[in-house]
Amino acid sequence: VLSVGRDETIVEIKEEISFGHKFSLGKIFQGEEITKYGTAIGLATQIIEAGFHVHTHNVEGFRARGDKQ
Repeated sequence: VLSVGRDETIVEIKEEISFGHKFSLGKIFQGEEITKYGTAIGLATQIIEAGFHVHTHNVEGFRARGDKQ
């Protein structure tokens, strides 16, 4: 259960997600903007269903990654 203010959202985590990593609160469509703490961090490169890991394998970040020269 995730509480934001007075609202609560229940999200079933669908795969193992390392501590500190992100997961989707709802379905994210390919090309949709990904936000973290209210700031846009990248675009989804594929559909990401609720409860799945959100990371470099399915997000093209807006900031330089360092491994892409």
